[in-house]
Amino acid sequence: MNEGTDAVAVAADIPAVSLAGLPRERRAHLLTDRAIGEKQAGQREDAVDTLLEAEELPPEEVVCRPRTKRLVEDLRLLGVGGAEGRLRGLADRCGLRG
Repeated sequence: MNEGTDAVAVAADIPAVSLAGLPRERRAHLLTDRAIGEKQAGQREDAVDTLLEAEELPPEEVVCRPRTKRLVEDLRLLGVGGAEGRLRGLADRCGLRG
């Protein structure tokens, strides 16, 4: 296993009730961490979906954070298959062009 796969496995084991009890900003941060793990594990389409889920919480926690912008750029470089359109929309909202 690699670190990304380990991170995804740990995130999957967090009970939904525990996640729901966290402040929205913290849930968005945790989802961003999971998306980073998914990218590292080669689950790039899942990473896009996870980022979009995080964006539904406080959007500024996703679109304004430098670490999220780096992740979006990384995903754009790597390619995300069927998630290209969704990633493009997120990149636009993050102020990333190209």
